Amino acid sequence: MLNPYGFNTYKLTSIILLDNGKVYNKSSAVLRIAKQLKFFWALYFFIIIPKFIRDWLYDLVAKNRYNIGGKQESCMLCHRLL
Repeated sequence: MLNPYGFNTYKLTSIILLDNGKVYNKSSAVLRIAKQLKFFWALYFFIIIPKFIRDWLYDLVAKNRYNIGGKQESCMLCHRLL
């Protein structure tokens, strides 16, 4: 689905959101998804921060995600369902 938009799906390194024919990536995708979630919609406020700053922060968190949240052997949600 993303090939017509110029994305090589074999080399994706971040989150991509396809919404109403528009493609969003990195922080823009995360904030647009958060806007639709019941308890995270207020995070959309951060869309006013320039994209280059938001994406820099996104990359920083992505690079250090295991240091920030730890690494699990499997999905934490799956553990709760079992």
